[in-house]
Amino acid sequence: MGLELFLIDQKEQQSNTFIPANHIACYEDDLNAGVVYKIKNFLVINNKTSYKVFSHKFLIQFTQQTVIDQKVYKS
Repeated sequence: MGLELFLIDQKEQQSNTFIPANHIACYEDDLNAGVVYKIKNFLVINNKTSYKVFSHKFLIQFTQQTVIDQKVYKS
């Protein structure tokens, strides 16, 4: 059990992302749609074969060591 979402990278490629249930509270208040983040210390694992959000070979999985920083752009 956990939270599945998708991320769009700098090249506008979509990827499946998974946050295990025991880590959701660490990240749910910091993740918002339409915001650019720098994400460090995550796992890249093989994606499951069914119930995928997107057809991509790999899945990004958050861990206790995952760090997300909101990127601020100056205009």
